[in-house]
Amino acid sequence: MVSVVKMDSKELVELLITHGALTVPQISKLLDANVGSADYHLRKLMEKGIVKKREKSYGSKYYVDDALFALSREVLWGLASTVSLLVFGVFALFVWDVLFTVVCLFLSSLAGTLVITSVASKQRKEKVKALLQAL
Repeated sequence: MVSVVKMDSKELVELLITHGALTVPQISKLLDANVGSADYHLRKLMEKGIVKKREKSYGSKYYVDDALFALSREVLWGLASTVSLLVFGVFALFVWDVLFTVVCLFLSSLAGTLVITSVASKQRKEKVKALLQAL
């Protein structure tokens, strides 16, 4: 007798977030579910705009839409300005002999980069959590 494992959309989205783009047979194998069930849930998630399909000659791959995890404008501007300071600090190190200024610029931009990437990571985790709770 064939065992049938019930599959849900939340489980499928978590799988795609973890493994990236997968084909229907890969999904059904990893979730120990039948292909029809995987296909059904993928179609429903595509209708909601959560999952996208990439056509391939050897089999379509499905993935979670990256736009759902886009970073906020504030994070992007903060990251851009911080990286600019970092580049300026490195450039100034070779051009000027103002070591204290360069070190301050370098450390502030490094700290800014760490903070911004931490905030970006936190935002992504919150978006994933909200997405999974909505399913």
